[in-house]
Amino acid sequence: MARDPFWITDLHRDRDIEITVPLSEEAVDFLREVHTRGTTSKTAEGRRVECRAHDNDGRLAEFRDADGRVHDIWMYVKERNGRLLLCHYPFDRKDVRLADHDLTDVEGPAHRLLKDIWQQAYEDGGCTVQQERRLGNRQFDVCAERNGNLYVVESDHTTRSLATARRKWDSDRALGVAATLFCADRPNPPYANRVPHTEVNELPIRRPHPRHLPIARGPRVIEFLRCRAGGPWQRCPELPKGSRATYCGKEHPWFTPWVERGSLTVGDVGERLPIGDLVIVRPGRQRIEACVVSAEDGRALDEYLDGAIAPLHDDPATRTNPHTRVVTAEEMAARVAVPAPRQPSWGEDRPPATVGAHPNPPLAGPPSRATGQCERCGRPGVPDAPRGADRLIHGRCVRCAYPGGDAPD
Repeated sequence: MARDPFWITDLHRDRDIEITVPLSEEAVDFLREVHTRGTTSKTAEGRRVECRAHDNDGRLAEFRDADGRVHDIWMYVKERNGRLLLCHYPFDRKDVRLADHDLTDVEGPAHRLLKDIWQQAYEDGGCTVQQERRLGNRQFDVCAERNGNLYVVESDHTTRSLATARRKWDSDRALGVAATLFCADRPNPPYANRVPHTEVNELPIRRPHPRHLPIARGPRVIEFLRCRAGGPWQRCPELPKGSRATYCGKEHPWFTPWVERGSLTVGDVGERLPIGDLVIVRPGRQRIEACVVSAEDGRALDEYLDGAIAPLHDDPATRTNPHTRVVTAEEMAARVAVPAPRQPSWGEDRPPATVGAHPNPPLAGPPSRATGQCERCGRPGVPDAPRGADRLIHGRCVRCAYPGGDAPD
């Protein structure tokens, strides 16, 4: 099972040891030597192992010393339910939770089967594929290479949370990986539509050919639909919050599951992704943050967003990173935010009718019949009117003439 390697420091011998899964002979001998129970970080044995995995942790940046390391993160070895763990003592300088490191090499048959299927899919697409390949501080489940570009597949068995998936994807892009796909063999993983992912149905016992294993969910087809009543949106997706308008009448992209338009198999992805027929886009939508689409849909989306997506390279040999950056809410609001026009009151001139406006705007209200005013408060009124709330009685309005409210009808 691919887990990211990390380093620990043996203070007794002043050396750094790399911890990988499966463990190396040097790491096994060292962990067996320090494996004690009932010790605390106050003892000499408890102050022997320092964790280097959190030297770049932003939560502990204030405690980073001049050598670039965060010290006094002590560790101990523990067995729990048959699993070997490298745990942290409580950090004395700050109340922060540090996750334990699972050192048990457990790889089930479903995980191995999923890796073998993706390896065969990329090999049929003309790529050089290697499982459990290491690059920098990352270790990939399946890593394919073609024309100098790397294409990575991470299985759901090693990526079980949204935070883990985002961290891996950001790390892969920093390493120059061209495309990273997260594949799950169960429906609705926590990272669905948040990172580029594919979902396959439950795997059979025997390994199927990649072209015979359809992708159930993940890739999308982009349709441009008009924003109006009866469409897929309850209100315009690009109008800022608080706008009184409901629909704008323009066309917006709508992401439809690929399975509703046609079939797509694991073999198709392994063949079309390296040559650029499939790309990964980050449209910056709340519903779809990242997905796999066709190259034609990717170019249409790039044109629609007016260059907000990174350019899509047509030459696969020169493509270094087809990922696109997130369009922030501020950028989207700056492009589409239009202040709502003020509705004129009765008697005011209305602006010319615009597209989508009512062809016959309401007429101005009836003119006032008042020809005089109250000599006390100045309220307009009608002199000598037989009835009505706006009549003047002996030069005064009804309120001033009868302040007690007992005016005759």
